[in-house]
Amino acid sequence: MNDLLKIKVNLDKNSYSKLCEDIKLFNIIKNNGEINKNKFLNLLYKNYYEMFQDKIDLQTKKIKEILKEENINDELCLKISHELINSNISNTYQTSSITFTLDSSNTTIFMNMKINYSDSAYFRNLIYYYLLNPQYKREEIIYKDIVDNLNLAIRDNKIISFKNNENIINLRPYKIATTKEELYSYLIGILDNDKVMSINISKIKNLFITNDNFKFNQEQISLLDKNIELGVNFPFNELCDAVITLNNYGIKNYNKRYLHRPKVEKIVGNDYYFNCSIDQLYFYFIAFGDTFVVKKPVELAKRFYNKFKKAKNNFYNEYQKNIE
Repeated sequence: MNDLLKIKVNLDKNSYSKLCEDIKLFNIIKNNGEINKNKFLNLLYKNYYEMFQDKIDLQTKKIKEILKEENINDELCLKISHELINSNISNTYQTSSITFTLDSSNTTIFMNMKINYSDSAYFRNLIYYYLLNPQYKREEIIYKDIVDNLNLAIRDNKIISFKNNENIINLRPYKIATTKEELYSYLIGILDNDKVMSINISKIKNLFITNDNFKFNQEQISLLDKNIELGVNFPFNELCDAVITLNNYGIKNYNKRYLHRPKVEKIVGNDYYFNCSIDQLYFYFIAFGDTFVVKKPVELAKRFYNKFKKAKNNFYNEYQKNIE
């Protein structure tokens, strides 16, 4: 049995910070709330080493074709390929280090690989190549096992079961889709009660593919596609027809705040017309403070009223304590 392999990798500060942020964003967290670097890097290696090797092989092949007249050997071409990774990613001094231990399975895989350079250099380049991917793709790499199983269930029209916040969910899966900003990947489908549900793939636990088949009708497919188009992270069964009046500061906010911004149907003066998820409108405009007014629907106006009323009461109570 191989001893577990301990790896120390030096990274530039930007790459180190980006890697640690991924661990936090993708919910690889210890029970004490700290990010779990060791678990994350084991998942990264297990799920990405084959894709990484394919990229290196392709790049090395291109280098050999370019330098074929120079009689450059394969080992030198491989070395050039890895040096190109460093030059593309890091232009700063390597000032941060990260240490982790490969588990027994990953240690066995790595020990059987033919690596013609140091362990540290290999993992540094693997991390750098991983970081070149957009955020949603990096998330799918870390959760590759879940993504692969979800795609099997989607392909075979199988109902899935999984755990989320201590609840057991049964879902007819439709697609894995990314948010409009390409930050996260979500599974979207339909529950037993025929309600649309979407969930970030990092929150799916204990996934199980049942033997039960299903089939979506055209109405359900159209509804699911509309959810994806408007924002897969804000699922709905019915569209909210809304009119929101923005003052000049509100208009400035709307023009510069891109994250989760609902698509406007038309603008008449200071009135903005929307037809999307009520939750998307609520969570987007909640940060606008007193720069907007909801003309319709009443349900949305009440949600904002109750939220701001509660905030006002909290501030007032705190103020009263301070002046007593």
